[in-house]
Amino acid sequence: MRFIRCFIAGFAILSAVAFAPGLVSEVHATGGFSVNPILPGNQVPGTTSFFDIWAEPGQNEIAISVNNLRDEPITVEIDIFSPATSSNGSIDYTSSGRNDESMQHSFEDIARLTTAREITVPPNSSEIVPIVITIPAGGFEGIIMGSVHTLLGITPEEEEAAGMIVNRFAFALPVRLRGNNYTDIEPNFLIGNVDIQTVNHRAAIVADIRNPQPRLVSGAMVSAQVYQAGNDTAIFEVSNFNVDFAPNTIFPLTMQDRAGTGVPGGNYTINVQIEHDGETWSFEEAFHIEAAQAAMVNDSAVNQVQAPPQGQSPQTWMFAAGAGVVILLIAAAAAFVIKSNKARRDEIELLKKQLEKVKE
Repeated sequence: MRFIRCFIAGFAILSAVAFAPGLVSEVHATGGFSVNPILPGNQVPGTTSFFDIWAEPGQNEIAISVNNLRDEPITVEIDIFSPATSSNGSIDYTSSGRNDESMQHSFEDIARLTTAREITVPPNSSEIVPIVITIPAGGFEGIIMGSVHTLLGITPEEEEAAGMIVNRFAFALPVRLRGNNYTDIEPNFLIGNVDIQTVNHRAAIVADIRNPQPRLVSGAMVSAQVYQAGNDTAIFEVSNFNVDFAPNTIFPLTMQDRAGTGVPGGNYTINVQIEHDGETWSFEEAFHIEAAQAAMVNDSAVNQVQAPPQGQSPQTWMFAAGAGVVILLIAAAAAFVIKSNKARRDEIELLKKQLEKVKE
């Protein structure tokens, strides 16, 4: 099995703060190709390194220049994505995200390529790729964010020479569309579904934190505590987790069972606090984990020691298990001492009998 590793260059690694003028660097060539935005007439003045557009009703056109710096042809795959609010708290422009139900117009729905998804660029030349963005007649509220993602193809010869790890280079150019009243949209947050999942091969509690507003929220601080019913000690906790929320997306707040003790089925409560720009949102949500689902997730965890019994918290189980281990060690030591003393007594009795025979 080959491992494909993509190097995301240019803007893909930028978080939401990259939309502030002056914080974005120019795109540089990577892997023998580069991508540049061709800015439209309705581009916001002063921004040149990514698309920041006053969106107008009807068709708006943007374009990118895909530049081949090699002496042989290259193929490039082009995709249009609506960004995600990733579990690490950053905005991911390199794949399709989870849109909140409040999303009215995703970038993927209103933007389309006018070329094939895969293009070939001749040696030492460039290809212009137009993208048409169709805005509803009445416009839209707030902002819409997206990205134009380009992935450099790889030849069979390059793949064969690479061995087990194949490096592929990519660029992701962010797009921000400004609509009606985009500066007047107040932030808001909601809590969605909470359940147990397998995340990076570990059991985890995942809470969906919703941004139902068509606005970007940068630097929100998220804290959370998870309690099992009847236990006032949090079994999972996260404090002051810095999150950038893309508009109308869901942030999967993830709390992994790193100790490998398992998460039992039962009734739980999660408390969530979100702070941003002097405001605080607090939520308390009860949720239930089915025993069968918990067992399936716990059994699939690579770090699983042993799942705690049904209805017992991981901490209680760990204490009981630890106490059991200590008791077993003490019992083993006692048995060893008793066995050693008995062996010594038997040895003394044997010596006495041998001495008596010698005297006779």
